[in-house]
Amino acid sequence: MRLPSVLLLVLAACATAPPSASPEAYLAALERNDLDAAWSMTSSRFRQGTDRAAYEARLADPAARTQPPHIRAQLSALEKEQKTRATRFARDTVDRALVDLLSIHRDALVLRIGANVDLVNEDSVDVVRALAAMRTPEQLLQSMEAVGEARDRINLNVAPLLALEAMTITVMSGNAAN
Repeated sequence: MRLPSVLLLVLAACATAPPSASPEAYLAALERNDLDAAWSMTSSRFRQGTDRAAYEARLADPAARTQPPHIRAQLSALEKEQKTRATRFARDTVDRALVDLLSIHRDALVLRIGANVDLVNEDSVDVVRALAAMRTPEQLLQSMEAVGEARDRINLNVAPLLALEAMTITVMSGNAAN
């Protein structure tokens, strides 16, 4: 059983999109110039389900050849904010998963060295025991350092996939040592 690989697959699958509002409510917020309300209704799923042409058709003056500058500016600002929020959401989701991975390794280390300390993941004792049985304390510490380094790299704006790949290589190379 390759537990670190399974945990990484779970980590990659844990991102979820926030619930989105209806396009009509979103456009109504834009028409009221209420960008805060419009931003709060956005998600990647919402953006994928609607296109810019629909916004322009709804907001622009049909007699005009182009949109008014304030509408163009709002759409541009909204798109930039949506992209920033989506990036932040993805990075935060990966970070939370890495913290969970750290806690599982910590519990495995506690079990492996026989410390008399409560486990953080008492609901996942079987997984923690399996990991503790597969790895030495040195390998568990190496894995914890790799996870911490991945978190640091992501916080320094390294692409999350690249940071996770580097972490996986480090964890698996430590696993292959025995």
